[in-house]
Amino acid sequence: MVKLLVIGEKSVGKSTLIQRITEEDNDELTPTTSFEIKKCIKSINDRKVKIELWDTNENIINSPLIQTYFKITDGFIIIIDSNTKYEYIHKQMELIHNVTYSNAKFYLVNNAKEKDKTNEKVIERLKEDFEFEYDICNLNKFSFNKNNRVSLFIRNVLNSKKK
Repeated sequence: MVKLLVIGEKSVGKSTLIQRITEEDNDELTPTTSFEIKKCIKSINDRKVKIELWDTNENIINSPLIQTYFKITDGFIIIIDSNTKYEYIHKQMELIHNVTYSNAKFYLVNNAKEKDKTNEKVIERLKEDFEFEYDICNLNKFSFNKNNRVSLFIRNVLNSKKK
């Protein structure tokens, strides 16, 4: 099983990404009030993998309960958009980094049109302090498959668990 925590500010697309990965058929997304756990099975590396996704609201990340989950989480997907502030993301990544003793695997998704480079400065500043994978992706058009970046991130997380 791969456990992933999905974080980001309000309305950046966390629930949308999870809905796309789990292939839920729900056109009406409601704001996440604290956290929700969604599970699915996907084919990765030619094997079936159980994926557990934690959908969080922007404030729950500071909860001691959620922070205990950091230590057993395999990876963190951080969703940003053109309104995301560097300080917010840096604070969240630093908190996770400290709680997990620097073992966190991060994947940043810029929920934007592919040509939108609004967050380039934010990303460059974050690269100074953290290692992470990164992609620009319009989540409204996202479809999970074995060759997209989210799948590759999950594959990398799986490979790191084997070590």
